[in-house]
Amino acid sequence: MPAQWTGDVVRRMHLAGVRRKELARALGYSQEYLGKILNGRRAPRGAQQTIERALDALLAGRGGLGAAEGAERGERHA
Repeated sequence: MPAQWTGDVVRRMHLAGVRRKELARALGYSQEYLGKILNGRRAPRGAQQTIERALDALLAGRGGLGAAEGAERGERHA
């Protein structure tokens, strides 16, 4: 079963229009590997922090909602 944080990442990706391909490229991962992490089939050490930072960077480049801004609005990023 996927961890809660993966659902949060997928939700943020969806709301911002970030595709798995784009996030995978930013991480240096294949789309398939990122999908396995987000679907709970892989759980590499530090994945949450690495993926959330990459997503935050992508969103910052778009002027989107990053983790710090989300925290100010009451969103949880564990």
